[in-house]
Amino acid sequence: MQRSASMIAICSLVSCSALWAQTPQPPAEDSQSSGGRIAVKKIALPPLDPQALLDPGPLSSLVETFDATSFEIPEGATVEDLVRYLREADALSERLAADYRSVRSGLARAQSKAADGILDKSEQVADADFYVAARLALSQRISKLISDDPQEQRRTVQLIIRQLEIGAKQGLRIDEIRNALRAAAYLERFGDREVALEACSNFTRVLRQSENSRFRDVLTQLDDVSLRLQLIGKPLTLKGKGIDGREIDLAEFRGKVVLIHFWSSDNPASLAEIQFLVRFYESNRHRGLEIVAVSLDRDRAALENTLAARQIPWPNLFDGSPNALGQLASRFGVRTVPAFFLVDREGTLVTTAARSTDLLPLLEPLLPRIVPELPKDTEDTEAKDTEAKDDETKRRDATVTAPTL
Repeated sequence: MQRSASMIAICSLVSCSALWAQTPQPPAEDSQSSGGRIAVKKIALPPLDPQALLDPGPLSSLVETFDATSFEIPEGATVEDLVRYLREADALSERLAADYRSVRSGLARAQSKAADGILDKSEQVADADFYVAARLALSQRISKLISDDPQEQRRTVQLIIRQLEIGAKQGLRIDEIRNALRAAAYLERFGDREVALEACSNFTRVLRQSENSRFRDVLTQLDDVSLRLQLIGKPLTLKGKGIDGREIDLAEFRGKVVLIHFWSSDNPASLAEIQFLVRFYESNRHRGLEIVAVSLDRDRAALENTLAARQIPWPNLFDGSPNALGQLASRFGVRTVPAFFLVDREGTLVTTAARSTDLLPLLEPLLPRIVPELPKDTEDTEAKDTEAKDDETKRRDATVTAPTL
């Protein structure tokens, strides 16, 4: 018996197909040719509840009943017999493949649900069992960090730390590293600041225990997140020379809400946002919004051409650093563009993880709602219209006929 082939084929038949619904019959003695048609030996499959797949006992015993050598071609088959057999076998193969995918999908959902239940009671589970459950269900927990409260966020962080600590003993996997980076990014943007700082600190602690050079870039990314988080809630200092040679100091914008835009003229994602930002700026500058850009360009001419072609009206800091990231951006832990910092009217950094889609809801609490003043003659006209409507209402009410009983 070929056990691996047996497992694949039997899993293919676990779906609720006709084979499951049929009353079990003993397998035929042999495959045989009958009337020029090659018959495939039938296999007896007892009915099985899909939940039983989670119990290795019934599944393993079922696999043992499957004989991978059941499909036989008798000697002396004609070409016509072989063609007919091959067609039937090809159709059967396609059906089994479809059933196999269906079973794998259902089984994966069941495994994920069981794993999620284990994570709920992780303190009662041994490391080996927790590690398996974390690989199956922890990624979904990380996705929920966006809407979780701080207590639940902290619990998810503890699960990630445990996964990293177990993985570090036997060699961390790329998906485990990805979990840590995703969690740090979500927490910076949506999470509680203290929880985010704790997460980055503990992720870094575990990763530093590894001598794997591949983790250096990951450690740098986590350090950058920590740096940005530590800036939030504090006055932000930003000074530098603009592309036009003029000195720019963020302190000059006190009393305004300032959006700091880190970008590069040779970055497609940055360029894709410019048109939106220009419209957004023009719509909100009268409310006190200003934009200060920090360019990561190394090619001064390319930047100047882009500014002119796109008619970008706000000041652009440019240090011309040979460092691909630019000295200004590096100071703030910015390594990817576009990136947005938001500074309130007192000069305090509000967020380091804004996106263009977040700008309006983030700005609304910071910018005053300006109601345009109406000219005096317009106000008088509206007052007279209101008085006329009131008089008309009184006359109409006075002439209403009482209902007849």
